[in-house]
Amino acid sequence: MLTKLYRTADQAKLLSVLYDLVAPTALRLPNSTQHWATMATSLSAIHQGPCWKYTMTNLAALYQTDYATWAQRNAELLRERRFDELDLEHLLEELSDMSKSDRRELRSRLLVLLAHLLKWEYQYGQLSERWREFDGRSWRSTIVEQRKQLSDLLRQSPGLKGVLVDTIEATYPDAVELACDETGLPLETFPEHCPYPSEQLLDKRFYPEPRA
Repeated sequence: MLTKLYRTADQAKLLSVLYDLVAPTALRLPNSTQHWATMATSLSAIHQGPCWKYTMTNLAALYQTDYATWAQRNAELLRERRFDELDLEHLLEELSDMSKSDRRELRSRLLVLLAHLLKWEYQYGQLSERWREFDGRSWRSTIVEQRKQLSDLLRQSPGLKGVLVDTIEATYPDAVELACDETGLPLETFPEHCPYPSEQLLDKRFYPEPRA
């Protein structure tokens, strides 16, 4: 997967070349969701053009048998602007997968963060009264980690900011279910809609006031 390749300095060549050639006016952020879409659109135009019929079938076959060589070969073809020989079908597939991967990570991070904020607000007080030694340290650690990872993700993929609010709303019911499972509290304990604005979710200083 290109998602593995572009994260290392030695293997980022294919994506950097892709980016320079098909999206020269976009920000130079190779894992930006918005700009992957731009690149995919550009490659689609090539894919529909007359040069597509000349794509080398052996390069497409190489994708299944030797991914590293496939990536290196496509990078060479891009540098040489030999677009008619690119394995565009698999390049488009990889770009689409990257966008989906970023969105899956966004949802996964929000799910854990939301569930822990709900536990902090609705169960922390009960546990601290029952066990004086309980200080929510592990919960705090999880909240801090998820916020850090979300901040990094949004910085590396700024296009995700445009879907952040919708993703929070879509993820919240699952976060409530997770909080119910982990706390044993009934479903009606928690608000029907997410009580935390996106700014609070990402604010490392924000912790909801524990309820009695």
